[in-house]
Amino acid sequence: MKTAFFLRSSSDGQASIYIRITEGRGDQFKFATGHGVLRPEHWNKTKQRVRNKVEAVGCDEVNVQLDKLQAFVRQAHLDAKTKGQRRDRDFYQQVIQDFKRGVERSSVGQTLTIGEAFERFIDHASKHNSPITGSRLSKGTLENYAVTLRQIQHILMDSTTLDEVDMDWYHDFVSKSEQNGLNGKPLSKNYIGRHIKGVKSVLAAMEEQGHDVHPSYRRKGFKKITEDSTTIWLTMDELKQMEALDLSAHPPGLSLTRDLFLIGCFTGLRVSDLNRLQSAELITLEGARCISFKQQKTDRPVLIPVHPVVQSILDRHNGPPRPQNDQIINRNLKRLGQLMELTDSVQIERTVGGAKTKESKTKWAMLTSHCARRSFCTNNYLMGTDALTIMAISGHKTEKSFRRYLKLGPEHYASRMASSSFFYP
Repeated sequence: MKTAFFLRSSSDGQASIYIRITEGRGDQFKFATGHGVLRPEHWNKTKQRVRNKVEAVGCDEVNVQLDKLQAFVRQAHLDAKTKGQRRDRDFYQQVIQDFKRGVERSSVGQTLTIGEAFERFIDHASKHNSPITGSRLSKGTLENYAVTLRQIQHILMDSTTLDEVDMDWYHDFVSKSEQNGLNGKPLSKNYIGRHIKGVKSVLAAMEEQGHDVHPSYRRKGFKKITEDSTTIWLTMDELKQMEALDLSAHPPGLSLTRDLFLIGCFTGLRVSDLNRLQSAELITLEGARCISFKQQKTDRPVLIPVHPVVQSILDRHNGPPRPQNDQIINRNLKRLGQLMELTDSVQIERTVGGAKTKESKTKWAMLTSHCARRSFCTNNYLMGTDALTIMAISGHKTEKSFRRYLKLGPEHYASRMASSSFFYP
């Protein structure tokens, strides 16, 4: 919303001051302010205020009223926007009348509950671009916020007002979530951390919109709790083994899963992007064939060299493979892991319900679509590709987050160091 003041001359030579309000996609509404100037030359068109001249009697008072009106209109706009109210000509006409009658508007910093704040945030984000990224939040991201809201409601903490979401609320949320999740079971430390990240984002958005928010969410203690998770990746030898599987006797969906997964392992694309590959463009850059693609999550364009394995899959399908449901992919990957006899035991340690737990799983049971990106990053790193180059494709914003993404044991780092020139003077 934008406001501007301008003159409209009358037949007697005087000029009235009008306010022009531009809303949304360019809808303009014009209203008389009730003020004017004796002669047009008393008006400063650039500053949109009455010139400070002796003959312009009362100019200071008029300018003060114009300042107040502009602030009043902006306040009304922001208040209505946060409430989801329609802002048309009738709305602004009522605002102008309220100002002239001296009606006081309540502050936009009205007291919202955390539950109401989440509902408004989700509704607004589903219809408007993010002011940070300039693009819409994905359906998956919006669903994450919705799940966090359901968790807050589940543990009966949604009625707390924003100005009371302090460190006590934070600790209560963590404690109650450790005891009781939406499925009736205790939540893990990382899952609680994801919820806290959503809470902090919503609180920041509400404060930006002018609502009264307790400042505790900006403190270091109000943090996204996290711990290293146990995940797996496939080595180059294991990827060759998967590629060589004879799946002719199995349903065609299993072969499709294998091909999509292998493309992810050699491109670093997320499963959401693998299912959009048909919108990608194949180009040649300095003799190398590349996939030109805009990532869905980051909305960033990437150029990815086509690996021979990927080229073989594209040739076999006469282009990118057709999409496949993520749940089906994850189910089929476990079957592929069984066929590959990935029976190594993986020890999993994590904090659930506030207590450390340990369990053992076979490697095939831990295969998911996300393992493709981890395999891409880890294998590239082990083969000497520098971190910044990998990050340009993987989408990691910081090297710190990228290195957390790598799942390398101490033996890998020891091997890399042992082969360096440091040990061969």
